[in-house]
Amino acid sequence: NIIRFELKARFSQGMTLLFILMMVFQGVWYTKGYYDQYGGEGMFLNSAGVCYQNLSACGLLLIIVVAIITGPMLFKDIQHKSAGWVYSLPINEKQFFLGRFLSAFLTNVIIAFFYLLGMLLVPYAGIGPDSLMGPTPLGQMLHGFLLLTIPNLFLLTSLCFAAIVLFKNPAAGYLAIILTVLTFLIMISNSEAAGYSSTNTISEAFGYVATAQQIDNMVIADRNAAYISLSGDLLINRLLWFAIGFSALVFAY
Repeated sequence: NIIRFELKARFSQGMTLLFILMMVFQGVWYTKGYYDQYGGEGMFLNSAGVCYQNLSACGLLLIIVVAIITGPMLFKDIQHKSAGWVYSLPINEKQFFLGRFLSAFLTNVIIAFFYLLGMLLVPYAGIGPDSLMGPTPLGQMLHGFLLLTIPNLFLLTSLCFAAIVLFKNPAAGYLAIILTVLTFLIMISNSEAAGYSSTNTISEAFGYVATAQQIDNMVIADRNAAYISLSGDLLINRLLWFAIGFSALVFAY
């Protein structure tokens, strides 16, 4: 009931439509930006490599949207003084917490799906000549969404909820997301300055550096159409940060 109510309430708001449009825009914008900075001769603008990097980064707009959605989802009953009568209903607070968490996580995933849609629309967006457009790497995009974007959303949602539970303040949730993004940016800068290492590929929260390492080691044909491999540092990265997110959720629960 909580999940159904929250999803219905969220997706009946005009603000959510704005978030969706922002995600579609980000999908096009990030594809163009990444290609302009890292694209090589013979590499398609809508190549699999570009899509994987976009999906691992999440993107600034998506991270902001996640913070806006996730923080109030748990705290609003305290903020609006409704927690007293909510908890008096025939539901325990752990069930209530899980309902709020799953509502926030599913909302974030649904909105992030429109980021994927924006990348699908790249060939029709007029941001590059037809000669730069290749076949749409639909399988690779779905693979990246499942392997990179959804676990990253789980991590951010879990850390935000854990910080709010610990400090009883939504600002703590926003701070947890900001600190996670800062580690992401620091590890990217470290990899660009000193090269790839196990430290920056594993310690970076979103899997962006480990993904970039695999793509940089591919020939152009593979960058256009190959799947990245869930192995080596990328496998360790995904397991580590999922464990951190799950531990934060268990702590908060």
